[in-house]
Amino acid sequence: MKEELIRIENGIFLYDSARYMFDIDICRGECIGIFVDDHEFDGTAYEGVFSAKSTLLEGRFFAEGKRISPEAMKAWIRKNTVRLNRFRFTAAESNIRDFLLNLGPEFSYGKKRMLEKRLKSESAAFLLKQMGLFFSGKEKLTNLSPAEYYKLAIFRAWLREYSIVILDRISEILPSQDLDHFMNCVQILQGQGTGFIMFELNENFMYRYASRIDIVHNRMLCYRLDPDEYDERLYRILGNVPQAEISTIKQDAAVQKENVIIAENLSFANFRRINFAVARGEIALFRDVHLKLLPILKKYMFHNKDWSSGKVLFNGQSKNPAEIRKMIGKEICIQTELPDRSGGLLFENLSGIENLSLYLIPKTKKKIIRKRIVDSIMHTAEKEFSRELLNCPVKQWSHPDRLKLIYYRWFMVNPDLLICLMPFSGQEISHHSLIIDMLVKCAKRGMAILLISSGVDSIYETTPNQEFKNRLKILL
Repeated sequence: MKEELIRIENGIFLYDSARYMFDIDICRGECIGIFVDDHEFDGTAYEGVFSAKSTLLEGRFFAEGKRISPEAMKAWIRKNTVRLNRFRFTAAESNIRDFLLNLGPEFSYGKKRMLEKRLKSESAAFLLKQMGLFFSGKEKLTNLSPAEYYKLAIFRAWLREYSIVILDRISEILPSQDLDHFMNCVQILQGQGTGFIMFELNENFMYRYASRIDIVHNRMLCYRLDPDEYDERLYRILGNVPQAEISTIKQDAAVQKENVIIAENLSFANFRRINFAVARGEIALFRDVHLKLLPILKKYMFHNKDWSSGKVLFNGQSKNPAEIRKMIGKEICIQTELPDRSGGLLFENLSGIENLSLYLIPKTKKKIIRKRIVDSIMHTAEKEFSRELLNCPVKQWSHPDRLKLIYYRWFMVNPDLLICLMPFSGQEISHHSLIIDMLVKCAKRGMAILLISSGVDSIYETTPNQEFKNRLKILL
């Protein structure tokens, strides 16, 4: 079992007159990733815990296995942690030796002598060689490249025996060709027991190096992700677009052309061959005037029926019928006819927030704080519905609100492909615009939307929603 460095349970912190709730724990040799979707507030407040800018109000505080007071925790953090960010030590006359040995007023003369002895040791020479650092202590600090400076800062953390090093968006500071070498230096110190906390907005970088990722959202730690869970589930739950998709999903720009699903010469019993492709951001339509396609799709989607021949590519990978069926409820979501009616997709006796949470909260482990995830869902959903309405049983909602809720759920789940079966069937004409608006909202998130409908022509002609017309693609 790894030795614990610090642990803060049910911590309540005050930063800039706002209250934040964080659970913090890190052991020796760990590298913990911290992902925040609002770095200006949530990220700064979390970092403030390690820079004495956030005030500790409540909680249980432990350092190296012993329970301590908030004041003692502040003192431990001040003594045992160091932060690396984009602000470099840049005194013009300072050399490398000054940078390594320069101490604040709280350090004694004896401490400096101890550091000088440690700097001359064989361990220091070996570590400098491992890190690829070869220069004189008299060399000016300003002559170092960014890669050399930050590797030297890691060595400095070893020299001063800091227990925890904070890496603040280091992937935005160093060029990609230098990052791997820098992280090799980090991993050397990890092997010697130093703990690292990475603040990053680049999830792929964290996935490579973090042994756990803590997600901070709406002023609280709401989710913890283990390596076997490194995927996009958190973005779906918290209503965010993954950073990897931001460059490809332009919410207010033209329709995307990145195909989510491609069917080539797909054939079913008693139905002609089908060829189609649906891209991210597109709203594609199958006209099913004679209601022949709908029962066939239901049979192949929900039952163990295979198509006769053909090929299906999903996100560029070939999938067989069994693999496609396994994706339903995850990458593929299906809205059946009349989802807002009795027997549809809503649980009438549950509240709106409970209906959303059933789909948005995955199977949780003990470490995942369910209530905080629900709070995050509530915070996001309040942009569309009042808190009072979200807490009411759905059976008490008006018909338009129920209809909006079911589409809003898809918006938050954010599957790659949303299939809507007869979305306008049985709906009042006055509600068509609501459905269209919600479909466009979902498409803007980057979903590929496939409509199976018998009568869209008249709706297309009468809708004032130009975005819907721009995104609509007729397949059959």
